[in-house]
Amino acid sequence: MKVTSYITLLILSFFICRCNFKSEPDHYPSDFTFRIDGWSDDYDSETQIYKRGYSNGDSSAKVSLTEKELQSIFEDFEEFEFFTFPKEFECEKFGMFQEPNSTTVISVTYNKKFKRSRNTSLCEFKTQRTNSGNFDRLARKIWQILDSKNEVKKMAKTDIVLL
Repeated sequence: MKVTSYITLLILSFFICRCNFKSEPDHYPSDFTFRIDGWSDDYDSETQIYKRGYSNGDSSAKVSLTEKELQSIFEDFEEFEFFTFPKEFECEKFGMFQEPNSTTVISVTYNKKFKRSRNTSLCEFKTQRTNSGNFDRLARKIWQILDSKNEVKKMAKTDIVLL
């Protein structure tokens, strides 16, 4: 009886411990690349080129992301299910529209699949609000990571003004 109790306790402990450990997320695929285009800046992870627009032309810098940064960005693409996003987020018919506005385009390739999605700040409400919000969160995260890089910090702010 004691042996059966110990074995049961051991098996139960094993399952409890296994359930408490979260599995590590998948490492980003070897073909994982993304591009983000904003109104004055853009970045291509494949070429590692960051460009900033100015009234008299563009300036560029080579900006490398760490494995940890790439992994974090990849996990957000997965978590937000980026491949389900529309090609373009459309404004609802009712709501506030704002000027000036800007457009951000994010494209990603991995596991031999490609997806491009476009979002605008023109309107307050989009037809796919949750995905639109996730698009904005993904874009903010990418820009925050890029803005933290010394190569980007050294670049002069754009002199282009939205009207």
